[in-house]
Amino acid sequence: MIGLVLIFGAIGCRRMHQPAGPLVSVSGITMGAVPFQVTLVSTREHETDPQYWRSGILEQLQRIDRLMSTYRDDSEVSRFNAARTTDWFPVSRETAEVVQVALDVSRQTDGAFDVTVGPLVELWHFGRDNDHAPHVPSVKNTASSAEADGVVRKAFEPPDSDEILAAKRHVGWNRLHVRLDPSALRKDDPQIQINLSAVAKGYAVDRVAEWLLENGVRSFLVEVGGEVRAGGGKPDGSPWVVGIEAPRADRREVFRRVPLRDGALATSGDYRKFFEFNGRRFSHTIDPRTGMPVSPRVASVSVRHDECVWADAYATALMVLGPEDGPEFARMYGLTTLFILRSDGGFQTIATGAFA
Repeated sequence: MIGLVLIFGAIGCRRMHQPAGPLVSVSGITMGAVPFQVTLVSTREHETDPQYWRSGILEQLQRIDRLMSTYRDDSEVSRFNAARTTDWFPVSRETAEVVQVALDVSRQTDGAFDVTVGPLVELWHFGRDNDHAPHVPSVKNTASSAEADGVVRKAFEPPDSDEILAAKRHVGWNRLHVRLDPSALRKDDPQIQINLSAVAKGYAVDRVAEWLLENGVRSFLVEVGGEVRAGGGKPDGSPWVVGIEAPRADRREVFRRVPLRDGALATSGDYRKFFEFNGRRFSHTIDPRTGMPVSPRVASVSVRHDECVWADAYATALMVLGPEDGPEFARMYGLTTLFILRSDGGFQTIATGAFA
């Protein structure tokens, strides 16, 4: 999942209660190559030096990286994946809770979202070796992913049906089990692997937000890899504003501005990570039910939710469910969503909930 938003200043001119203290901004890189930015209103009782906040924020992000990363061999998730056992495997409470969210969304979507999709992601070359590679157009009869500087990383043909079937044998959310007390995971198939990339960034956003609240900060905007959660408003009392990005690979522009106060926004899209083969476009989002990349009809899905971990998971799930089943699911579960669909060289939208 790729969260794709742009951050803006306050909108509107209505003045509300103004929080005390200056605006402090902290930014950096986490989870390998994922950018983060946190803006907060520091109260008189708190430090105003960004380094004071940076150390606490990094502690939260680095802990989650140590637990849930798939590119680190020593992470809790990687060690669980490497364990060829069907016994209960002890994990942290945090990892267990995030897996529980993933399994809940898997159950709700009848497997359109599947935390065990890892073998298929690797098969399609969107796994840990290509985890941060944006798209550069490929040449005819080859498929490629590329580094940010445009250097081609790999060339490959899409897998055949036998390879997909073989990978699918080790995919299945209903063969993964979670226990919260004492926290542990168990798999029915020793070769089952979990990939939390569709929920870990959202959880990281929530954890940083909760840490700020625990430290008395009520006004903040936390962004990790494009997933966002806001608390309170800006110093002038107006909402924080994020922009849902237009789904274009060649340039960045805003499609829709969203005022955000005490809530989260996550976006999943296929226009930063994909490849082309013989003129056909393949998204990085894999449908675990078919083993194939999702249809290119849906360019992106944005989800507004109280918690970013849920917004993150639902955004990916709705990309997989597609332009018909996705909006129907969103309405059934009362979700606030914006689907951006490709249509005749342009875009059309389907909105649900408060975005409608």
